[in-house]
Amino acid sequence: MKSRLETFRIGKQSVLYSISLALPDQKSLSQ
Repeated sequence: MKSRLETFRIGKQSVLYSISLALPDQKSLSQ
């Protein structure tokens, strides 16, 4: 159960990381 939580946590971080990478691109495109 702990490993599942850690996997979910890592997945969440990677999603947030990819979003943070995608957002600056959208901002630069809109500008």
